Amino acid sequence: MPEMRRPFLLCTALLSSVSLAHAQPELVSPGQQVLRACANTYKSLREFKGSAAVVSQTSIESKTGTSSASPSSADASFDFVRGEHFNIEGHDSSHDPFSIESTPQKTMTKWKPFGHDENGIYPSIGSAVAGFTGVAGLAPSTVPALLLESDWKYPFALKAEATIKAQETFGGQLCFVVVQKTQQRPGTRTLWIDAKTFLLRGMREESGAYAFKIPAMTDKATKETTPEQEVKVLFSNRMHVFSIDKTLPSEDELAATAKLNPNLPRIEDQPKEN
Repeated sequence: MPEMRRPFLLCTALLSSVSLAHAQPELVSPGQQVLRACANTYKSLREFKGSAAVVSQTSIESKTGTSSASPSSADASFDFVRGEHFNIEGHDSSHDPFSIESTPQKTMTKWKPFGHDENGIYPSIGSAVAGFTGVAGLAPSTVPALLLESDWKYPFALKAEATIKAQETFGGQLCFVVVQKTQQRPGTRTLWIDAKTFLLRGMREESGAYAFKIPAMTDKATKETTPEQEVKVLFSNRMHVFSIDKTLPSEDELAATAKLNPNLPRIEDQPKEN
């Protein structure tokens, strides 16, 4: 009888150890805590008004040689009421205006590249934002990704390691400086997150060399086809600056809520940026 019970006791012991392992609290670094607090803050917002401005510079190597592009800029402003509307207006990297107007019933876009009207209808705000991400240098992408919990261009990986490097004033607000290694391309992402409200104030993306392919394209007017090209990016830098005009709950209410959470890192415990 003892021999028959031995496998049963072994299985019971293994199941108990698995249960205990799952019961262990998740180890979360202070940097991850700040990012998660930022994500939860945007999920809690019922209203948001603000803007994003992005400056980018990329050096590429193609068949025609190496070129360092001049800095390009794009911008977007946001008017968001959860469950009611999400309106975005801005300028793409060529300074041409675009807009997105979205309600639960429909999403419409307007764009005027090179003076030509290109209007569209999209199935969702997410797909419309994705459509303007490239031409507008990610200016219209980060804020909607945070507010809507979208996987499309989400600004940080919540499960990846994140390090608080320092405290620094950014845009007049005292911020945590959080650094993460980027997942898809070799590089780093630095985020300035408001120490009181945990709203995102700034983000710098820096990447090293990587390659991608530009598919073959046919010009509608001339019917000329450009063959597929392989492009190697030598480096890429992108700086985002976020301005916040209104939130609901208000910034004061967000700060009061964060202050009551004993598990969040405190700015006074972080080193100052030199």
